[in-house]
Amino acid sequence: MPTGSASSYNKSGIAYRKLGQYQRAIQDYDKAIQLNHNYQMAYNNRGVAYQYLGQHQRSIRDFDKAIQLDPNYADAYNNRSIAYKYLGQYQRAIEDYDKVIQLEPNAADAYYNRGIAYDELGQYAKADADYAKACSLDNQYC
Repeated sequence: MPTGSASSYNKSGIAYRKLGQYQRAIQDYDKAIQLNHNYQMAYNNRGVAYQYLGQHQRSIRDFDKAIQLDPNYADAYNNRSIAYKYLGQYQRAIEDYDKVIQLEPNAADAYYNRGIAYDELGQYAKADADYAKACSLDNQYC
């Protein structure tokens, strides 16, 4: 059993992830989860590290677990939608962006990214509406 707190391992994992040391970050997230099996943030963060490694199916399992532990965890839905986009599962990505927008109605990036998914599906009117909404919320999307 690792020594230290789940929170400290999660924070250490974040630091390693920011340094691009994704495997080392995953090790620390593993330790955080070992100490607290219900630590949704550690599952979410480990999923992000797996995304950086291109392991999208594995990341989705972690995001699923984070959402199971907290059904209102908007970041986990957002991160899972990104994994779905990488896998070309645009409809599933849209469903997750819908949930993010339900939980955080002013999340400009969710509107913008949902617009990209709509574009990929050839639903251009919906994409344009989402791009316009993102722009109205944050001018960096204009």
